[in-house]
Amino acid sequence: MYGQLCDSGDYIIIFSSSFCYVQDLQSQKLIRTGRRENELYILPSFHLSPSSSRFYLWHSHRGHVLSSRLRFLASTWALENLQTCDISDCSGCKLKIFFTLPFNRSISVSSFPSDLIDYDIWGLSPVATKEGSQYYISFIDDHTHYFLFYLIKHHSEFFEAYTTFQALMKT
Repeated sequence: MYGQLCDSGDYIIIFSSSFCYVQDLQSQKLIRTGRRENELYILPSFHLSPSSSRFYLWHSHRGHVLSSRLRFLASTWALENLQTCDISDCSGCKLKIFFTLPFNRSISVSSFPSDLIDYDIWGLSPVATKEGSQYYISFIDDHTHYFLFYLIKHHSEFFEAYTTFQALMKT
């Protein structure tokens, strides 16, 4: 991750024997301090101060959602008279892009329903549902965008869930 920060050209990273510092190149402002644990430097999660505006709190608590989307919600009074503010200097947003890798654009194109099925399986959840499920599977038909979500108890139930989804798609 530090390599990605350096490669962007927007940050200066300083390492010492026990800490690392991430500094904004333009403003010279310290963005984050990390600590060294064994041979790794760890950046802490982002913390908000009690004096942060409600707009910034909504922005941060919703995964650093775009300010334009929050402004739209505020304009419709969906967020209880929320006063907008500038969040362009949000350090979470500045560093967030370095924690994810971009997806390659798919060259697969489906011509018919059930031609291409995308799926995602997640688990083992630390908390089970009332029925004991600790995994979920989502299926999406690439052509129709039909979506189904299954809760399963064991990873081995994947094929059964897929067979059920495929039968539904045929009907």
